Amino acid sequence: LVGETLADRIARERVDATDLVDIMLQVLSGLHAAHQKGILHRDIKPENIFLNTRVGVGPLAKLLDFGVAKEMNPAPDAVTDLTMAGMVMGTPFYLSPEQARGERDLDQRTDLYACGVVMYEALAGTRPFASQNYNGLLRSILFADPTPLRVTRPDLPEGLESVVMSAMA
Repeated sequence: LVGETLADRIARERVDATDLVDIMLQVLSGLHAAHQKGILHRDIKPENIFLNTRVGVGPLAKLLDFGVAKEMNPAPDAVTDLTMAGMVMGTPFYLSPEQARGERDLDQRTDLYACGVVMYEALAGTRPFASQNYNGLLRSILFADPTPLRVTRPDLPEGLESVVMSAMA
């Protein structure tokens, strides 16, 4: 692949809202295909979104690293998840509250939540939740509200903040 990860782009600059919408529509399309096959990614983050450079058009977003993916709604006798109850899988900053609680019966809303966190980070230039330690981060994910995007980005198109916050709800 030729290009950069969304993480590289975020590190270099705040992502333009129109560009981000195009990128995330592609990511959501890929996730929809995975979810239709019963696969939950569980590790959506900017490092796993690759922006493949193309001549004359915008980048093609590629969703990478299904290393901690899980089958949704497996057959009762299937052995598909070797994690123990309460074990957290995924990158901590992008965990949904359900993942942060260590719940096992996750669905596509977990990936959608992480997409909201990615959008927030790309637009604000910072993650919605931060802490000095892992437990503090989990507490923030579970109980805190992020700073409204309009505080850091008053130039955002009307409605975009509500889309991001709905994804993180």
